[in-house]
Order: sequence, then structure tokens, then C-alpha cells
Amino acid sequence: MHMRKYSLPLSMLAVTFALIYVTMCPRLNPWLIDGIMFHPYTEIDTNQIKSIRGIAGREITFGNGLTGWFYQVPNSHFVILFSHGNAGNLSHRVNKIAPLLACHQSVFIWDYAGFGHSKGLATRATIANDANDAYEALIHQGYKPEQIILYGESLGTGVNAEIMKLHKVKAVIIDSGFTSLECVAKEKMPIFRLYPSFLLPPPTMLVRDQLGDTPCLIIHGKSDEIIPYHNAEDLHAADKNSTLITLSKSSHNYIDSADATLIQAALREFLAKLSAN
Repeated sequence: MHMRKYSLPLSMLAVTFALIYVTMCPRLNPWLIDGIMFHPYTEIDTNQIKSIRGIAGREITFGNGLTGWFYQVPNSHFVILFSHGNAGNLSHRVNKIAPLLACHQSVFIWDYAGFGHSKGLATRATIANDANDAYEALIHQGYKPEQIILYGESLGTGVNAEIMKLHKVKAVIIDSGFTSLECVAKEKMPIFRLYPSFLLPPPTMLVRDQLGDTPCLIIHGKSDEIIPYHNAEDLHAADKNSTLITLSKSSHNYIDSADATLIQAALREFLAKLSAN
């Protein structure tokens, strides 16, 4: 009688768990992951981004209806390909673009599909190809791989890792980045710990694995509540040519004024060293 009393509820519990497991399985439900990853904002104030620090920008269309803004600094050594975070659009990154232009380097910042003026819908299935199209857009502008520096902000660090799988670059700047998308997803959302790697849809965005000995500047807020600071330490340990800049008073979406000054100095020093090599 004791066995009968609990056999039915236990079987129902097993079936329920199996249904939840399948329903939440990332590989079988990529739309669920895309909904978590991408939060586009389409409206752009073009007046705000037409000129930054006196450098005029121009909109470029490339790939499958994607758009970006190109700020070309005369006689700059490098062009910085900027892949932004998972929310908003490129017009919300003026405070990120300005310090790069202040270092007298050209900047090309692009929007993922569905963000800003870019057509389509951003998905994990398409983001790697779109990122490579952004890289190729600079090649078509006449730049060589040794002139291209990748700047990734948050999710953008993973997007840039996909570029590094196929293309050579001069260096990489990692701003509030992660070691891999899988690691940060399982840390932030424990339910994903139930799934082995093969049940997670591509791309993998293995930032740490792509670094090697690439010159790398890592910038991370000590109080980052979205992507924990230990990710920066792990990335720094993985790249012997990396420099870690710790923002002691900043979080993921807030940069203290003193830390902003630190960032500007670090960017100047990093880019100056690259120019000298």
C-alpha cells in the first residue's frame, strides 16, 4: 500500500520534470535564448551621433541590411570595430565612442539585426555571420587586418570572439566581458546548469579560448552585478599579453568619473604601445 500511495505521484513528477526539461532546452528552443540575449531599441537620434568630439560620422549599410556609423579620423593608425551590448543601439554608446576618438583612432560601431536602423531580427544563429560581415565591411573600406582592433562591450565581447575565429586582428579590447557565454549563462541562470554543452545552441562565444597571445586590454567594474568581475581575472590569466584595468567604483552600467579618467589613460597607453610595434 505504501508503494502504491507514492508510485503515481512520483511518476507524474518525473513526467512533469521531463516536460519542463524539454520545454526549457536551449537547443530545442533557440527563441527562448534569443529573447533573453537581445533587447533591441530601434529609435536613433541621428543628430546626437552625426558628430562626436568634432569627428563627423556617416552611416554605412553592409551585409544583409545591417547598418553602422563610421567615424574616420585622418591619419589614424587603426580602426576600432565596436560591437556593443545586448540592449539599446549604437546611439546609446556615445560615451564609449568618444574616448576612442580622443585617442585619435577611427571607429566603426555597428548595430545587430533589429537594433537601430539594421533590418531583420538578431538571433544566436545569425549573429556570428553578421559580425563577420561587419569585419568585411572594414576590409572593403580599404583596411588591413593588422589595422583592425576589436572593441567588445558586454555581449559584444562574445560577438567579437566569433570574428576572431576566422579573422586576424591587431588587438582586442574587452569591456565588461565574459569568458564564455555558457559559463556566464549558467552562473546567472542556474537552470542552464542542468544542460550539457551539446544542448546549448551555437555560437559558443568562447572569448577566453580566442585570446591566445593577442594584445588585449581588459576593462571591468569591480562591482559589476551583471557579469561578475572574476570573468576579467580569468581572461587576464588566459592572455599573457593582456592588461587588466579594474574600475574600483563602477558597475556594469555605471562608470564613476574617476574610473572614466582611468579608462581614458589606459586606452591612450594601450593604443600608443600598439602604434609603436
